[in-house]
Amino acid sequence: MSAGYLRSLVLSGAILLSGLACRTRPPSWDTLKTQIREEFPAVEHIAIADLEQRLGNSAAEDILLVDVRRPEEFAVSHLRGAVNLEDPDAIVALVEQQGAGQIVIYCSVGYRSARMAEILETKDGLSVFNLEGSIFEWANSGRPVFVGQEAVTRVHPFDRRWGQLLDRRYHSH
Repeated sequence: MSAGYLRSLVLSGAILLSGLACRTRPPSWDTLKTQIREEFPAVEHIAIADLEQRLGNSAAEDILLVDVRRPEEFAVSHLRGAVNLEDPDAIVALVEQQGAGQIVIYCSVGYRSARMAEILETKDGLSVFNLEGSIFEWANSGRPVFVGQEAVTRVHPFDRRWGQLLDRRYHSH
């Protein structure tokens, strides 16, 4: 295990413990994004509007979208064309197989994906971005989410606390 990964695990635990102490509300989007940027300073981030623009142009096939949420979260909905992978080696293997030039990682709010992006940053030659705000912000802005090729209007809320950052109309349960 790398020192960066261990540091991420310790920070994850600290965030979890602070969340237990303050169960009522998650941090605001601005606070959360700032915390993620501070905890993962080497990670490049991409705004949802910028990703949407890149996916709409001819270079979209050069982008590998990776959803690092649990399979049960991915099954509820995901970004069109995303693959569900939680293992960095599997992501690298798929990049090599597909020849993707850029990897965009996302999760529910951007923390798990930032951690994965940090791990992938250590691999030579990879261009990795964390989707800022991830699928919650994507859905909250009215952008489509899918199950396969079918557009749906629900997103897995992750848990009760973090689900508060997802507009209630998109909650899957």
